[in-house]
Amino acid sequence: PWSDRLVILVVTVSRGHRRLMEILNVGADDYMAKPVEAESLDVRLSIAERRVVLNRRRSAAEVAQKHSLQRLAALRQVHRSILAAEAADAVAETALDHLQELLSFGVAAVQRFDFYAQEADEIALRDGDTGLRRRGSDADLDDYAVDFNFLQGKTRVAGNLVSEARSAVEQDLAAVGMRAFVHLPLIARSALVGSIYLARPEAQTYGHRDMEILNEVAASLAVALYD
Repeated sequence: PWSDRLVILVVTVSRGHRRLMEILNVGADDYMAKPVEAESLDVRLSIAERRVVLNRRRSAAEVAQKHSLQRLAALRQVHRSILAAEAADAVAETALDHLQELLSFGVAAVQRFDFYAQEADEIALRDGDTGLRRRGSDADLDDYAVDFNFLQGKTRVAGNLVSEARSAVEQDLAAVGMRAFVHLPLIARSALVGSIYLARPEAQTYGHRDMEILNEVAASLAVALYD
């Protein structure tokens, strides 16, 4: 809001109490009566500057608190869906639904891996009307670049898929306009059971807070796929 960036200081010739109250009631933060001394003005401006800084900090704290409450609510719904759902695909669909409330993405998907058959089953997809081809239940694991690092639980992050795509899935995402990409392994009881990825058209990597949310959702999804 503008009040976080601006303090209105009125300089007036009026000294009447009623007039000064009118000035404050219409939105002024402070007033000074003429003639104005330079030292007094410096003091008032310093106070105004501190007020702006405090307002910004308060607003940032309120936004962070609101985001935290939204995250907790969404995660609670994911956890409840795991307890209530009989099928892993229903849990995955619910997880993506709630992620849409918390994170910005153009495409998101959840996969279950079958290492015996060397296949990946895409059990949930949000393609944002991009026309991305759904891979279904018999995609090759190589399409997802499941390498040693991924097996060890390392998240794959790319800032711009146009220049950084290294799998068939990432190339397909780049072709429909996606740029930033994050791909998380779903690990339960030391076993890689699947993955979740998000991609968006902005060439900007997902931040620390986004990754916290994704890691919490990934942990719940891993349990659901394992069971």
